[in-house]
Amino acid sequence: MFGWKDISDTSVLDQMRQNGRYCKSGMAMQREKYPNQAMCTLTEYVVEAYGTREGLEVKPDQKSLKDGLRRKIPEPYECDPTDSNKFCWLFFNKTEYHVDHQWTPEKTIATECKCSLGQRLDHNGVPKKKDGGGLEGEGYCGNILGTSKYIQGLALVKPVLEGSKCHTLDRYNW
Repeated sequence: MFGWKDISDTSVLDQMRQNGRYCKSGMAMQREKYPNQAMCTLTEYVVEAYGTREGLEVKPDQKSLKDGLRRKIPEPYECDPTDSNKFCWLFFNKTEYHVDHQWTPEKTIATECKCSLGQRLDHNGVPKKKDGGGLEGEGYCGNILGTSKYIQGLALVKPVLEGSKCHTLDRYNW
């Protein structure tokens, strides 16, 4: 457990990333019983479902979210960027960690689906089509905070930022 810092005018997702800087997963959540405290958590899985914007946050459409649970998005977390009401939902655990307790994803946070710069091509150079329409690689979840892919990326960047005598630490826009 460690302190949680509220950052005004930022989304909950950004606050989870900022407060999670010292977690191996890069993701922390505010404890419910002790709002001044944070704990590390990680994303168990990602689904695509509808939601409604309310200021900086997004409220899930519960039926769509339940349907989405049957179709979890595998890595690299492809999604449909053409529908602004569809979001990627990161499912993470909110319970205290105990060695003998199995974690169950219980809470969600939304992130937008972002357009890709290119589609996947077949051996003839033609964009591959997805089942159900659209093109493969046309969009990806805009944030994969706390996923295994994100954790792998943090593990690669951290030694450069902390231990390299060559790095100036002035480049946070990698």
